[in-house]
Amino acid sequence: MTGMNDTVNVVTANGQKGTADLAPAEGQERPGLVRVRLDTGRDLWVGPEMLLRQPDGHYLLPLAVPADADERVESMVVPVVEEEALVAKRTVQTGGVRVTKLVHERQEQVDTTTVNEEVEVHREAVGQFVDQPEPARSEGDHTVIPIYEEVVVVEKRLRLKERWVITKRRVETPGSEVLPLRREEAVVERLDPKAGSAPQQAG
Repeated sequence: MTGMNDTVNVVTANGQKGTADLAPAEGQERPGLVRVRLDTGRDLWVGPEMLLRQPDGHYLLPLAVPADADERVESMVVPVVEEEALVAKRTVQTGGVRVTKLVHERQEQVDTTTVNEEVEVHREAVGQFVDQPEPARSEGDHTVIPIYEEVVVVEKRLRLKERWVITKRRVETPGSEVLPLRREEAVVERLDPKAGSAPQQAG
């Protein structure tokens, strides 16, 4: 196109001549269209893409305007049609699969070991007088708990009567048990929509 607000010469397909303003001012009565004013006084409103520039500088309007048209019609609008492609998609079922889970159970012998703790109490006679009680103490696997008693003498004194020695032992008992173990297996069946609901087991 030419510069802003340029008026160019236009020739229709059947040779009628006129002019067109390729850059019309804002606020015109038909926005987006170009007014082509023919020498006969008729106005044509066309889309700017309908004006084809020619090598000699004028523009061709590939539209034949009858010269003997009704004189009362001073202007006409040429609609511009544009085709648009509409792309759509849809879901088509082409098949399917059916997954079945099978649970297999087998018996397996497992060796197990159970642990029990046993307590052995050994009473050790002491029979000594002490000034103050001694606390219980641990010596390895042994726990020593002093036992006191009060006895009547000329004066009351604390006498260590005995000590209890508690020994803890770890006893392991071997054994075996039969435990059920489960294993899962997936079976895939393909569904053919053309053959109804009859499943096809996948290989």
